[in-house]
Amino acid sequence: MKKATKAIFFISISMLVLHACTTTKKIVKENTNSADAPTADDLQRGQIQYSDLTSDDLQQGYHTYTAKCGECHKLKIPNKFTVDQWNDIFPKMAKKAKLSDQEYKETQRYVMIMQSKK
Repeated sequence: MKKATKAIFFISISMLVLHACTTTKKIVKENTNSADAPTADDLQRGQIQYSDLTSDDLQQGYHTYTAKCGECHKLKIPNKFTVDQWNDIFPKMAKKAKLSDQEYKETQRYVMIMQSKK
């Protein structure tokens, strides 16, 4: 009886691990395809809105967006929402994601710059 119990336990654990690995790969795949990395054109457009914006800031905003926002849900395409919608959505989601002040600033700028992309 102990051998059968151990075998069932081992099979159950193996199935859980396999399921977890498969699910993680699917989430990562969905999220990485939902947000565009910023380009030089995006940086130029962003510097009109934010004169102190650097390429590093914009890249960091993108990385925080894909990592922290994509951790909980499928990423949203920024230009699918209006500025007013983002102004409502972003503070709530940033609080849930526990963004630092710097992460908030960089990520909010990334979203707003990419929102204006045609």
